[in-house]
Formats: sequence, C-alpha cells, structure tokens
Amino acid sequence: MSWNKCESMGGYCNKPTYDVKLWIDNDEYLQKMFITSASTMDVYDLSKEIEDYFEGEYPLESASVFSDLLNWALAYVNWYEIAEVFVADAKEIAQ
Repeated sequence: MSWNKCESMGGYCNKPTYDVKLWIDNDEYLQKMFITSASTMDVYDLSKEIEDYFEGEYPLESASVFSDLLNWALAYVNWYEIAEVFVADAKEIAQ
C-alpha cells in the first residue's frame, strides 16, 4: 500500500487524515468544539486550530521508534481538509 498524499481513504486524502477525523467524530467534546469554531473561522485558521490542538496533546516525551512513527503520520494529516469538512458542516447547521 502506498502512503503518498494522494491516496484516498474513507473519502479523505490519506489514512492519517481519515484517522484523525474519525477520532474527532467519535469524541463529542472535540466535535462540538471544532464545529463551534468553524462557525466563526475561515478554513485556514480552523485548520491551524485543529493542528495546534493535536500538537498540544502529543503523548510521547522522548525520541523513539514510536515518536518517529507518530511524527511521520502527523506530517501526512491534511488539517485543511478536515477543517473544510467542519466549515461545511457548520454552514449546514446554521441554515
């Protein structure tokens, strides 16, 4: 399986992006937080907010094979794509 940024997974550009969005969707607090933000932010700013949130939750403190793998996966997350979905959802809710 190729892991390039063009690979489609669950409607998202790649598996890391799909996984992050899936975890957000399964966490009621995060979902509400990002939908609320999406109603007042543009896509770019929201993408940075989502990325900053996950960077702040980084669980590994020392260098290891696990931190390398996690850093690799996070580098492939398309935060903008996730934010686009939240902005579209917020617009739907507002109608």
